[in-house]
Amino acid sequence: MFQAMNLGSVSCSAETTEVYTPQVADELKPTKNREFRTLDELFEFYNKYAFEAGFSVRRSSTAKSKDGSETIRQELCCRKEGHSQKHTALPKKRKGIIRTGCLAKIAAVKRCGIYVITQFTEAHNHPLTTPERVHLLPSHRQVSNATKCLTMELGLVNIPTHQQISLLEVQSGGIENIGCTGKDIYNYERDKREELKGHDGDMLYAHFLAQREKNSFFISVLDKYADKDEDDHEPISTDEDEDPSSFDEDDDN
Repeated sequence: MFQAMNLGSVSCSAETTEVYTPQVADELKPTKNREFRTLDELFEFYNKYAFEAGFSVRRSSTAKSKDGSETIRQELCCRKEGHSQKHTALPKKRKGIIRTGCLAKIAAVKRCGIYVITQFTEAHNHPLTTPERVHLLPSHRQVSNATKCLTMELGLVNIPTHQQISLLEVQSGGIENIGCTGKDIYNYERDKREELKGHDGDMLYAHFLAQREKNSFFISVLDKYADKDEDDHEPISTDEDEDPSSFDEDDDN
């Protein structure tokens, strides 16, 4: 991760509105004619630039080919592009992102199978987020695969979610380095519980098998109990092996 630099702003003489230009290293800035193999690579690049600059990204307009089989043009914009809808009544819950009509964006066109940046608008019309809080913005919040695996492991040994978050904070060197918020982890675990409802036993058994493959000295609890059952339980007799009258005598005694 590149270190974010201080933000700069320039006042416009014609209007009272300020223009905020990110102070980011040149190698991180989008440039015209820069090429990308896929739209995912384009988004990842612009989102990384946005992280260093202090804003959040969303996908904007797209253009499809005539047969609709592929995207031939894609715009990525600042999340504050456009204007928030005006409500006649007070909203029940205030949204974290308020649109300000920001025009910062990039546009890429597909040429010969490659997406090429054709437009880059750098300036924003709103203050940019500080490095300490940029990880809270929507496009930069993601529960990584490593975090998902760790939370599942901790959940299997009944460590509460709030303690899992504390462990992740210590492990990553600060909550801003986790890559998501505590609420994101709570939401992920809630969704995972719904997905696995009724399959907990299968998931636990698969986990034990995976651990045994990684470590030859690991003996699953299931195997322990299976062996114990075989040693402690004698074969169950059938009606053909026992005299029914013997049971009556025991009952009488």
